[in-house]
Formats: sequence, structure tokens, C-alpha cells
Amino acid sequence: MTDSARRSPEFAYGVGTGIAIAAVLAQLWLAYELRHLADMYRDMQAQALPALTRLMITPVWRWGMPVAGAAAVTGLVVVRPRAAWAYGVAAAALVIFVASTWYFSQVPIFQMAGDISG
Repeated sequence: MTDSARRSPEFAYGVGTGIAIAAVLAQLWLAYELRHLADMYRDMQAQALPALTRLMITPVWRWGMPVAGAAAVTGLVVVRPRAAWAYGVAAAALVIFVASTWYFSQVPIFQMAGDISG
């Protein structure tokens, strides 16, 4: 990496935008992969799903988050704010949403696995 690339704020904008786009794509993948969890929990007769699990497996969350993320990335690309923190906040928030969707949608499975092994 050249010295001019390290000092260039446009480089930070591109990194933030790239991470945000990758998070949106990961959220789309999760929306597809986790589509059967609600049916699985119903078949397992899981009585009391945690509130975050119930939220994360709803189609509104699964498909709404990629749409909201794409809108955020589009906003960044169109508006092009000059503050690098805006790109960092968008990227961090989208990565946190992806990690939360993956983890909280599967909490009952993790708990069941812990019950079996313990």
C-alpha cells in the first residue's frame, strides 16, 4: 500500500463501503439459509423461544435487514459523506446485525446441544 493510499480518506470510504456490502450479502445468505428455522422449532415443539430468536426468524427481519442494509449502502454511495466515521458506523452496524441474526436465530439449537453434551 502506498503512502498516498494510507492517507487518502477515499480509501477508508471504500473499505467501509466494501465491508458494508459484504455484510448485506451475508445477510441475504442468512435470509435464505435460515428460512426453515421457524418450521423446525415448531416441529420440535419448542415452547418458549427467546424473544430475539422469534424476531430473527421472522421473514420481516430476515428479508428486511438486507433491504435496509442495501438502502444504507446506497445512501452512502449517493450522498458520499466526507466523514470516514459514517462509513465505519454503517459497516460496523451491518456486521453486528449479521452476527446477531446468525447467533440469536440459533440460540435454542446451541442450548439443546449444551444439554446433550453436558
